[in-house]
Amino acid sequence: MEQLGYSEEEARVFMSYFENGNIVLSENELHKEGFRDVLAHERLHKEIDNLPTKQRVVLNEARDFILKDFKEKELRWSQEIDFLFNLLQKGEINEDEYNQRSKDAIMKANPILLDFENETAGLIFILRNQEEFYPYLMMNKLQPSVLEYIRLHFPQSFQIFENLKKEIYQQIQEKEKN
Repeated sequence: MEQLGYSEEEARVFMSYFENGNIVLSENELHKEGFRDVLAHERLHKEIDNLPTKQRVVLNEARDFILKDFKEKELRWSQEIDFLFNLLQKGEINEDEYNQRSKDAIMKANPILLDFENETAGLIFILRNQEEFYPYLMMNKLQPSVLEYIRLHFPQSFQIFENLKKEIYQQIQEKEKN
C-alpha cells in the first residue's frame, strides 16, 4: 500500500479493515474518494450473510416485497409504453408527448421503488442483483421514500437494517481512530 502512495498510518488503518474479514476490492477502489462507503457496502453484505436465519428472513421480507411490487407494476406500464413507442414511430405523437405519457403511465402504477428525481442506476442494479438492495439503500442510491416505506410497513426489517448500518459505521470510525 505504501507503494500506492499511502502513508504508513493509512496503510495500517486499511490493513486493520481487511484483517477483520474477507473483503475483496480492486486496487482502484483504494484511490476513490468514497472508499469508506465502499468498505461499509461490502461489510453490510458480510453482516447480512452472518445474520441468524430468522433475522435474515425478516430483513429480506421487505426487500422481496418491494422488488416484487416493482416488477409486477413494471409489467403493466411497459405494455403502455410499448404502445406509446409505436405511436411515436408512426409519427402520431411527438417525443415530448411520448416522454410525458410514459412518465404518467409509470407514476400511475406508483411503484414503491421509483423516483424520477433521483439516480436510477441503483434501481437497475438491484433489480439484477437483489443482494445489493440494502447496501444501495445504505449508500443512499435509492430514494429516501424506500427507507420510509420499510420503516412504516416492515418495522422489524427496518430495525435490523438500522442496527447493522450503525454497527458498521461505528466499526469503521473506531478503526480510523486507532
